Amino acid sequence: MEPLLSKQWFVKTGPLAAPVIEAVEAGRIRFVPEQWKAEFFRWMRNIHDWCVSRQLWWGHQIPAWYCEYGHVTVARETPRECETCHSGRLTQDPDVLDTWFSSGLWPFSTLGWPGDTPALRTFYPNSVLETGFDILFFWVARMAMLGLHFMGEVPFRVVFLHAMVRDKHGEKMSKTRGNVIDPLDITAKHGADALRFTLASMAGQGRDIKLDEKRIEGYRAFANKIWNAARFVLRSADGYDPDHPAPPASVYDRWILSRFQRCADETRQALEEFRLNDAANGIYRFVWGELCDWAIELSKPALYGDRTPAERAGAQSALLQSLEGALRLLHPFMPFVTEEVWQRLPKRRGHAPSIMIERYPAPDSLIDARAEAEMDALVRAIDGARSVRGEVNLPPNQAVPLVLAPRDAAAHRLFETHRQAFTRLANASEVQVLPPGAPRPRKAAVHVEPEVEVHLPLAGLIDFAAEKARVEKELQKLEGELAGIAKRLDNPGFLARAPAEVVEKDRARAAELEEKRDKLTRHLDRVTRAEDGMNEQKSGSNGGAGDEKPEQGHRSMDQMGTHGGPGHGGGGDGSRSEGGSSESGQPGSSSGAQKEGSGGEGTAEQALSRVKSLARGLMEKAADALETGMQSAEEKLGELAKDAVKLQEKFAKQRASKPARAKPSRKARAKAGGRAKGARKAAAKGARKTAKARAKKGARRAAGKATRRSTKGGRGKSGGAKRAGKARRSRR
Repeated sequence: MEPLLSKQWFVKTGPLAAPVIEAVEAGRIRFVPEQWKAEFFRWMRNIHDWCVSRQLWWGHQIPAWYCEYGHVTVARETPRECETCHSGRLTQDPDVLDTWFSSGLWPFSTLGWPGDTPALRTFYPNSVLETGFDILFFWVARMAMLGLHFMGEVPFRVVFLHAMVRDKHGEKMSKTRGNVIDPLDITAKHGADALRFTLASMAGQGRDIKLDEKRIEGYRAFANKIWNAARFVLRSADGYDPDHPAPPASVYDRWILSRFQRCADETRQALEEFRLNDAANGIYRFVWGELCDWAIELSKPALYGDRTPAERAGAQSALLQSLEGALRLLHPFMPFVTEEVWQRLPKRRGHAPSIMIERYPAPDSLIDARAEAEMDALVRAIDGARSVRGEVNLPPNQAVPLVLAPRDAAAHRLFETHRQAFTRLANASEVQVLPPGAPRPRKAAVHVEPEVEVHLPLAGLIDFAAEKARVEKELQKLEGELAGIAKRLDNPGFLARAPAEVVEKDRARAAELEEKRDKLTRHLDRVTRAEDGMNEQKSGSNGGAGDEKPEQGHRSMDQMGTHGGPGHGGGGDGSRSEGGSSESGQPGSSSGAQKEGSGGEGTAEQALSRVKSLARGLMEKAADALETGMQSAEEKLGELAKDAVKLQEKFAKQRASKPARAKPSRKARAKAGGRAKGARKAAAKGARKTAKARAKKGARRAAGKATRRSTKGGRGKSGGAKRAGKARRSRR
């Protein structure tokens, strides 16, 4: 093979790039995300002349003709003769234009250019160009250069650069690697709506999309959820008048309409800012997490129960309005299922023939902050009850009793009103709402919110001993797996050689196991406390001026709560008093005082420390005794007084029975010190003499042994000589 020189056509790009740079600097062309502007400038300010000749079988043939004498004629139309020698024998250049040159003409050539057509006047310049960042220079820059050159105006105002779609491991799709995800296969398997919504929900600005088929399966389930929700709403739509919808009759109705309006406002804002993933995920949370999981479930008593006609009409109207509006919000992302469902809904007179051209939801006056605040407290409390149930390993279909301890009278009225919601949505067999400040139940898992404590009594629901054995076995298995992963991740060789996706998978698995271990540890602590009967910690009241406000979402260890650490407001009855006694020594023992050499002072300090420790324990237990009714504070004070008197009498007897020790004189102390110093010197001198004698004896024995071996020739003359030399060195 050898290189073949041929003529190539170039475009001088310097004069074309300068106007584009000026347009971007002036803001006439804007990039989203903004950081790609710097990359665009790097290309344009270091631009080279552009070779547009391509030796391909297809494309726009280069408009250059050659005569038999080598003259070149360039023309818009096919020339009849050479413009130099007027020869009529012309041959067109066989090369074609670079594909990106032809693509650069796209914004205006598709609209009838070079003619002045209505389409060209209407749609040039366009508003938004959406493309991938990998062709920022190859296509976007060429369109901008050619548009400004031929049309005198930028071809678009905003350039939105979407993420790169890669495989689930983050690798670029390639037929050679065999990791290409064919959208036609995915559409046939999961539907176009699921694929479209998956891509939109993962299209975060500046991040690549790691496309996994499992995510597409999840959003196919979302499409099914929409269909099933529409079936339920349509079954209860009899009597609904879309031109005169009933007003909301309950807080549930006002709440779902308010949440729809907030979702619509946030979606419009996200779309205007090209945050497609935020828009898609916001609609998903509203439809699945609020409309289906809460509004539909809370409306069932009004639709099928013994409520008034006004309440039924209000619930019916709120559900239909929210569903119809959610479909319009969702239509750009999932056009097929939304069109199908929307056509079946009752609609007002004069509606559009298709959801595609129906008005997109706009700002309205449906927001109700009071209803949202009330429902927020209710939702968090019910979620807490569900979470506690899961952490104590109770199945969701098992009805359990719940005890609600509101913070104050207003919270008491709120949860008393929504008692039925706990029965339906938390699967509660009975719901008890305690008055503010009432005693809490014992042996109960608890979830704490600022407005209420949700208690789940465990007595009779689980076998504490069997559950303890199960959790310990699961923890042991989990610790083994976690140790294996940690060993791999701590190995630098593994981190250097293993593929990045394997390391990332191990790290994600380790985080998952650590979270599971924390939950199991809390559960084990709860079960152990219940089994051992060590559940005398203060439960922490909701009222009172001295109580700390509990952290939202906190599940305290009070009464076997679900998070570690003592509860706010107490929890020191056992640990503190036991810690105090261990620090001050066992009561009744004088060994510590004897070691100090001052029996009276040590005994008195010990007694005082013990009394203080008992007092601290009494102060911490007094409130708990008043709450639980186990023992009154007066009885504990009496016991403390008796213990203190007995302890003082015991220490006094020990001090009286111990003979007094006379204090030696200064002369006696000096004489004793001199004797001790002389004894230490004599001992050191004797030790040095003994060490020297042992060294000499060892040297003599080594020399004699070496001489005997040399005489016998056991290991040769050289070996004996070496050992004799070693013996001499030892002696030295």
